[in-house]
Amino acid sequence: MGLAARDADFSHGAIDSATFDGADLEGATAVLRSWATWASRLKRQVASRTPWEAMPLGAIKNFVEIDDRVATGGQPSESQLKDVASAGYQVVINLGLLDPKYCLPDEAALVGDLGMEYHHIPVVFTDPKTDDFRRFMTVMDSHREQKVFVHCALNWRVSAFVALYGELRLGWPPSKAEAHMRTFWEPNEVWIELVRACRAMDPAAG
Repeated sequence: MGLAARDADFSHGAIDSATFDGADLEGATAVLRSWATWASRLKRQVASRTPWEAMPLGAIKNFVEIDDRVATGGQPSESQLKDVASAGYQVVINLGLLDPKYCLPDEAALVGDLGMEYHHIPVVFTDPKTDDFRRFMTVMDSHREQKVFVHCALNWRVSAFVALYGELRLGWPPSKAEAHMRTFWEPNEVWIELVRACRAMDPAAG
């Protein structure tokens, strides 16, 4: 029996099926011994995981750690935002829209309650603007000494903005920026044109 199945058996009343009035103490002891064996096996499995598998942030949709200061991903859940805070991130930038299909009810308040700073730069996926990227550059520049987590819905908008930021601010060669941008999707003509326009911006001007 797999661990999940054994867990299901336990959580759905395996112990309740044993009588504790003295008539079947042996059966109850067997159930408890079985659970202890399962717990021991689970502990060994967790201990044997690689750092990536063990890291809670890796569960965020399309999570990417850019360096020791910047990480990106798709829309995190409330519990995953708590993991972001626990990992030492101080700033959250959301490039997604306030779309109830995927956004949190009040991400700004949650991020604030977790002690992080929140910036929302809503980028319309079908009509991204160079001004959106300028705002993103300004926020990133103002937090260059802090740990920043950037997300949207699926890390598509973010992969493009971070690729451009890497090229204009971090010295990435265009080949690296292009590869990063295409990590999860293939930019369409609208985004290719945006990238072209942003690359023509003065890096010093932001």
